[in-house]
Amino acid sequence: MKRAVLILFMAILCTVMTAQVPSSLECDFVQTVHTKMLKNDAVSYGSMSFHSPDHLKWEYTSPMKFALVMDGAKVSFIKDGRTVASDANQSRFFGEIAKMMIGVSSIDDIGDDAGSNASFTASVSESGNVKTITLVPQKKAMQQFMSEMTLYYDMASDTMLKVRMSTKSGDSTVIEFKNVRKTL
Repeated sequence: MKRAVLILFMAILCTVMTAQVPSSLECDFVQTVHTKMLKNDAVSYGSMSFHSPDHLKWEYTSPMKFALVMDGAKVSFIKDGRTVASDANQSRFFGEIAKMMIGVSSIDDIGDDAGSNASFTASVSESGNVKTITLVPQKKAMQQFMSEMTLYYDMASDTMLKVRMSTKSGDSTVIEFKNVRKTL
């Protein structure tokens, strides 16, 4: 469950982190999980779709089939034909995610004053057309899931290229976005 919530968090960040929030966004993704416990990295494939203002579907297609759907305050987990739904308003963790979404509505909201955000400290660098944003969680609840998250954003295409999340133990999850299609 924690992994699913973390992935939802990353998906939400990636859909809202553009110069202009799109009315819809669809893409494929490749997720690579590196953990010291496994000899080989775990690689998963899937797709994501976002429709403004608050509908998100994050679906794994291989090697397993699993989906997270966020529709307003309703969050559903779908696996093996079973759906488990919950109310995001009733969850402290989802409440924190909602606050972060409101606080950072575009990639341009993260800049020199990003350190003032109570949820994260941020550092920003640019190289060519790629803006790299490193977010370090400040709240203990989020620190349980990650030590930092690095976002790689292509300024020319106004899309997120990849997200890397690291833990204190040295494990990491990298999600690379492919075939991004969006409507403003």
